[in-house]
Amino acid sequence: MKSFETLCKFIFLFLLPYFKIENHRIILVKGISSSGKTFSICFAFLPNEGTESLTWALQQAKKYGIYPSIMVMDGTDGLKAAAENIFPLTPTLLCTWHVNKAVFAKCRGNFPTLETWNLFYKTWLNLIQSKSEDEYKEKLAQFRTKYNSGVTKSCINYIEGEWLRDGQKQRLVMAWTDRYRHFNITVTTRYDA
Repeated sequence: MKSFETLCKFIFLFLLPYFKIENHRIILVKGISSSGKTFSICFAFLPNEGTESLTWALQQAKKYGIYPSIMVMDGTDGLKAAAENIFPLTPTLLCTWHVNKAVFAKCRGNFPTLETWNLFYKTWLNLIQSKSEDEYKEKLAQFRTKYNSGVTKSCINYIEGEWLRDGQKQRLVMAWTDRYRHFNITVTTRYDA
């Protein structure tokens, strides 16, 4: 147990992917050591993805002395609420892979060609990779100007309403996320990147 406690002192990232298997959800809690190695901390079978179930799972991790310095997670409200309840001082970042997957699912159909989609997607990635708040504001204005009309207007409305609203953009855009030591890991599993 002593070696586990020592290892836990060096966890600087806490990853929370979860998967559906039949009628159960499995939450996998992973960490990254100071030497950059990914390791499993624990897992739990949950009856659903609700805040209550996720809160219970994080409480169990906390009982064993797991206090992450940062968490990366998908955008579900239940997981965010559970994390903020159990680890209120721990910053939470959004998994860029999950966010980009959601943007693709919601917006790709609005672009008639792969070329026009790729231009939009590149502009989107450029926006969330803004290094400062001023750069973010400038790129957001350009993004709006270019895509806030016609069939792509719904994409801008979706992105701003879901991912760039206050409370979310601070968990996604590099201008804010780079304030935390996350060692450029912004996905819930290294395989998602």
